[in-house]
Amino acid sequence: MGAIKNNPRSILLAWSGIIVLGFGAFVYSKDLVSNERRAEEIRRIKRERRMLAYRDYKAQEDDDDIRKEQGNQEGSQ
Repeated sequence: MGAIKNNPRSILLAWSGIIVLGFGAFVYSKDLVSNERRAEEIRRIKRERRMLAYRDYKAQEDDDDIRKEQGNQEGSQ
């Protein structure tokens, strides 16, 4: 420990290491947050697409039912 106290270069290296590790941890945590946001955005987009596709499918199915009923009514008249 005495060598670190008396050597300014060692003190500079130690503080540099602490700063680099702190900055690296900060960048890593920001990257994790942005990855989570990106994943959530992708999940939201997929959910919306699924809902739209189901809504379109349901509307088409309802239209088909209406056409069948109209066809049956016209055929029976």
